[in-house]
Formats: sequence, structure tokens, C-alpha cells
Amino acid sequence: MGPGAESTVARLWHTTLRTVQHTAPFAVELLRTLAWYAPEALPREVLTPFGSRRPGEVDRALRLLAGYHLITLGQTVTVHRLLQAVLRDAEFRGRAEQHLARAAARLWPDARPELRRALLPHVRELADSHPSPEPTAESIAVYGLAATELTDRAQRVFAVRLVEAVADGQRRLLGEDHPDTLTFLGRLGRLQAKTGDPVQAVELCRAVVARRTRVQDADHPATLADQHTLAQGYRRAGRHALSVEEFRGVVADRARVLGPDHADTLHSRASLAYALQAAGEHRE
Repeated sequence: MGPGAESTVARLWHTTLRTVQHTAPFAVELLRTLAWYAPEALPREVLTPFGSRRPGEVDRALRLLAGYHLITLGQTVTVHRLLQAVLRDAEFRGRAEQHLARAAARLWPDARPELRRALLPHVRELADSHPSPEPTAESIAVYGLAATELTDRAQRVFAVRLVEAVADGQRRLLGEDHPDTLTFLGRLGRLQAKTGDPVQAVELCRAVVARRTRVQDADHPATLADQHTLAQGYRRAGRHALSVEEFRGVVADRARVLGPDHADTLHSRASLAYALQAAGEHRE
């Protein structure tokens, strides 16, 4: 569709929306919320309840929108991407995020696999838009659930943006140096190292280690875990001598703090052996 045709269609949609707004303002509110999700099928159960609106009210609004050809309605709801672009209003972005977060909290724990798969593109779409200025624990949690699901599916590249959204939300809600914020920044560093951006991972992990050391001290298990991640980042970035040096320090510290036979110590020792092998093949 060319720019001229798109402009004509957009004008027609605006005319239709004014008509619907006059007779059924809730339907337009619902549509503007849907505009922030992905242009893919959204299960109807995600929309009921919708805030204080009862399921019957939501169903009537959906049928009205379908009657005006503003959505495609069946067991799922779909909004065309062009219509979404016309409708997106920053006022409704936060509402869309909060509604999806509450729906995920209600549905996700017992959700069948296909329902989780259906929710993922909508969570990703929200993460790709500008961050919410007022994140909540619920909105942060939905990005974390989706990131874990994608990581478990070995789709780490797609999980990176979601972990960024969690870390950004934690920073805004809890503060730069809160342990939960640092935990997700460390997780982000691990993902970046594994998904082809080890240089960025190293920069992030160095900052996390410094902040974690200041906040929770150098011997805290979380600090040692972040140092292990930093060593991995060095290795993936091809900085093998630094990787070996960092792993030697982590092994020594974990053995001292946790014990030589602790699982974390043994894991770092095995990683050191791998780093030594890599350093033997690629000396700086």
C-alpha cells in the first residue's frame, strides 16, 4: 500500500472512530489499548476482565469494533499494524502495559504452552516501545516471565530486550544500586555475552561488579557470580589473558568464601580450565 492510499485509509478510520466514540467510548478505549500490542492474534481471555469492565461489556465492545471492521475477531483479537500506528497514543501505552501485566499474573502460572506462546509477541512489542515512566512490580514481572520463557526456548536474542526492560523498570522503581536491579543487569550481561555482543557485556559486567562490591561487599556470593560473568565476557570478547586472570581470582575467592567443593567453586574452576585452553590457542 502506497503512502497516498495509507493516508486515505487513515482518514476513513478516523471518521469511523469518531462515530464509535460518540456511541461507545469504551470500545475506542479498548481499541487504543490494543493498538500497543503486536499485530498478531491476542487470545480473548487476556481481555476479560478488562479493568472494572465485566466480560459481557468487553464482548459487546469487541463485537462492535469487529462490525466496523476495526479488528478481526474470533477466539482471538487482531488489529492491523497500520491501524495501530494511527491509534497509538502515549496516554494508553501505560494502560496497555498494566492490563497485560495483570492478565499475565492471572493466566501465566497455569497457562497452557500455546497461550504463553501467544502472549510473547505482545510482551515483546511493549518492551520495544518506550519504557513506562511509572513501572510497577507487575509490569516488571511480565517482562521477566517472558524473558525466562524465551531463554528456556533458547531464543536468547529475543530475551535481551526483555531483560533490558526489567532492568530499566527495576532501576526506576527500586534505584540504581538495589540488589534486584544489579541482578538483572548481571543477567543482561550474561545474555549479551552469549548473543554476540561480548564487548558491551564486558562494559556492563565491570560496572555491575563495581557497584555490587560497593553495595554488598566483595565476598558476597552475588558479587562473585558477577565476577564469573565478567570473566566469561572477557573470554567471549577474545581477551583471553584477562579472562584467565579474572577466573583465577573468582576460583580463589569462591574457594575461600564458599569452600573448595562448593558447586559454584567447581563451576568456576571448570571455566578457568576452558579459559586456559583458549588462552593457549589465542595469546594476547
